[in-house]
Amino acid sequence: MALAKSWHSATKNIHKYAHRSGAWREPRSLEEVKPIWDKYENVLERLVGSYFAIIERIERIGEIQNIQGKVVETLCNILEVPTYCNYFFRNEKNIKWFILLKEKGVFLPDKIKFDEQNNVIFWNILDYLERVSEQLDKKPEYGEELISIINDIVNYSENVRKITNNSIWWSCVKIINNIPNKIFIETLTVEQFYIWLRVWRETASTDDIIISEIGTKLLPKFLNDDAGISYAEAIIDEITKIRLSKNGKHEDITLFINAYWIKETFKQNYEAIGKKCSVDVIYKIADQLKSTLEYEKKSRYANFQTDNSVYQINASRIPIDELKEGEIGFKKDNYVCEIAQYEPDQIKEFDLENKFWELHSINPRIHIKRFFLDVDEKDSFISTIKENLPAEINWTEDDQLVYRVINSAP
Repeated sequence: MALAKSWHSATKNIHKYAHRSGAWREPRSLEEVKPIWDKYENVLERLVGSYFAIIERIERIGEIQNIQGKVVETLCNILEVPTYCNYFFRNEKNIKWFILLKEKGVFLPDKIKFDEQNNVIFWNILDYLERVSEQLDKKPEYGEELISIINDIVNYSENVRKITNNSIWWSCVKIINNIPNKIFIETLTVEQFYIWLRVWRETASTDDIIISEIGTKLLPKFLNDDAGISYAEAIIDEITKIRLSKNGKHEDITLFINAYWIKETFKQNYEAIGKKCSVDVIYKIADQLKSTLEYEKKSRYANFQTDNSVYQINASRIPIDELKEGEIGFKKDNYVCEIAQYEPDQIKEFDLENKFWELHSINPRIHIKRFFLDVDEKDSFISTIKENLPAEINWTEDDQLVYRVINSAP
């Protein structure tokens, strides 16, 4: 507290002396300014000198070969200060600290910092963990420990506080690229890997560095190992996921991932994918295409005229319950159907005989009936609609109406 007061006093007076009001006034003498400057230098020396003293201590600790409990405790205390923590993990390369610090909880994800706007600050600890992963030839068993740390980060983001810093996930993928497949496959199940990929995909949708690392390095790493094919298939399945994306007032279907990197991924790996992956991969990609087509056909309507009245039938697919945001899916053979009528003043300006199709630009105002259908065949679909038509519509005498209803089915 005393140091802070000294700093405030010195800097306040320096500002006051440097910005003296009035150019007509005589400049202050050196004798007036020098004591203030000497005080400022003293405070600065204490601050900077303290920093370098601790940095020197960190470097001396790093050189110790026979590590004992007190040394680890001292280092952990120093690492509580973010500046020193960043310095240590940005520069340290020796893997001798890895298990000791892991046992002290230094690598737990609740150490990740957030700024005032809730943005995730990059976790410099990952710099050190990446260097550990590059030395697994010395300590292969550390691969399992690294996987455990990444799994903790994923679970933290999934269940506690969302981690949206793309560089954190990029570092995680780079670490995995350095872990031998045998260790990775024996430690993490495909089901768990799917969770990792989903978390990364949700972040990678706004950044290319993650998907480029996954598609051009991690995927071929698994493709080149028969034991890793199921993990490669998980990657292909996840990076080709589609979602609903709002574009102003409209919704479009888009890929989660930048299409460029999906193209580059398949361009680089298509031969290995074709030779080694199961047909299930193709089916899953086909399912994504099917979902896209289903969404494009999720709703169909038909306008028709009887005597002087014009009606509209609208048939829509019913979404699956509890879909997550952006997901696409519809209940099988389930529809909601609405019958509506145009008011006379809505259609009086239209040439119904020659340009009936122009009615698509307006919606009917009179809502007559809404009902649900659970049918799996066209005949059942048509007969159910027929049963719910207004009494004034003569179905049997209007073959064109039958045609329109058939083609309105989504």
